[in-house]
Amino acid sequence: MTKDGWFLGFFDGEGCVMIVRRRRKGSFPWHYSPRITVTNTCKEAPELFLQEYGGRIGILHRRENYRTRYTWMLSRRNDVERVLRTWLPYLVVKKRPAEVALELIEYKKTHPRASALGASRGNPYSEEARGKFEELYQEIHSLNGGRS
Repeated sequence: MTKDGWFLGFFDGEGCVMIVRRRRKGSFPWHYSPRITVTNTCKEAPELFLQEYGGRIGILHRRENYRTRYTWMLSRRNDVERVLRTWLPYLVVKKRPAEVALELIEYKKTHPRASALGASRGNPYSEEARGKFEELYQEIHSLNGGRS
């Protein structure tokens, strides 16, 4: 097995493709962004993803009787796109979530922010675009079993 095969297999089994929905301070509409993660109680696996693909590591300390979880996260849109496009032909379990995340990325590329066209800063995308983002968010949320 190659190094790429190990990363791909580990991610397809243990990783997550999501669309994060949050509000930025002082703004009304939701902000949608793609993210890929790998969480494990063994910190070496997320650290290997960090070394290979960049991103960052988050640590979740749980209550007593729970092991600490380490999460590798890749959130920069260009990085997420590069990795998902490379892995997409080989993904099995995460194939559809990856396609949805890539659809969000592509839609954002082809539909410029309304603010770039002179609209107010608090409303950066058209109503149609925000509807599409929410649709993609709901689809990936459903594919992930109700988790983002």
